[in-house]
Amino acid sequence: MIRRNIPLTDSPDKWLLLSQVEHARVSADLAEVWGGSLASVVCAPDSSNLHLLEVRQEMLSAILHHDDGWASWEASPPLDPEHGRPWSFMEIHRSQALPLWRDSVLRAHSIGPLAGWAVGGHFAHLLRESHEAHCELSEAWLAEVEAWRSDWLAEWRSLNRPVHTTELAEECLQWLRLFDWFSLWLCCYCPAGQADKPCEAMTLAEGNLACTPVTVTPDGAPDEPGSWRVKVAPWCFTVDKLQLDALGYTVPAQRWSTTGEMAKSRSPMRLRWTLVPA
Repeated sequence: MIRRNIPLTDSPDKWLLLSQVEHARVSADLAEVWGGSLASVVCAPDSSNLHLLEVRQEMLSAILHHDDGWASWEASPPLDPEHGRPWSFMEIHRSQALPLWRDSVLRAHSIGPLAGWAVGGHFAHLLRESHEAHCELSEAWLAEVEAWRSDWLAEWRSLNRPVHTTELAEECLQWLRLFDWFSLWLCCYCPAGQADKPCEAMTLAEGNLACTPVTVTPDGAPDEPGSWRVKVAPWCFTVDKLQLDALGYTVPAQRWSTTGEMAKSRSPMRLRWTLVPA
């Protein structure tokens, strides 16, 4: 669950609650049209290489569904007892998050072995980079998921496709991380400050991807509440401009006693972004 302040200040009037599943859909919308003069995800959508096209479709599906394990938890999100507000995904303890991540990994594997391998690697990376990586619970989770990943990579490579290399699998993991990052930046932070103040650009990815670095910045005041124009440089999409949206709901920023009480006050809200060349 993404909990975002509305407005984006330390003393908000409302909280916007966005599903991780909805954020993942935005990730997939970005991935679908990524390319232009830069590298496409795995290959161009009109590539004549059918094996690469299979990999591309599996990865686009993996990006779309990489957070599906959160769905049941978010249907009735628990409250932080200290503050009486819904937990943000950045706040919940590993004992709550790891079963959701595990479910996401297993659901991804139902798409295909590469999808499961990449989504497992995505969450393993997040866990290793966290301050909770070296506890018994985390180490047991990593051991289980890495064993799965080893089997799944071997399964994928055993299909004997000439393109099924470890290098391509690693590139696919980087693609997943890139679009997760881009979507989270939009859903959580854009604009990162007041509309009349500049905000920092974001470098989208590092490592093996030829399409980096890319920076995005909000541009001017929103046309309407929750709607922003975002400059992207270099332009990295196959369309002249890209319109994205994410549907969530708002609740008053106050202390709540129960999830049911909070649910009665929900109002739908849609965030919208128009991405344009800088």
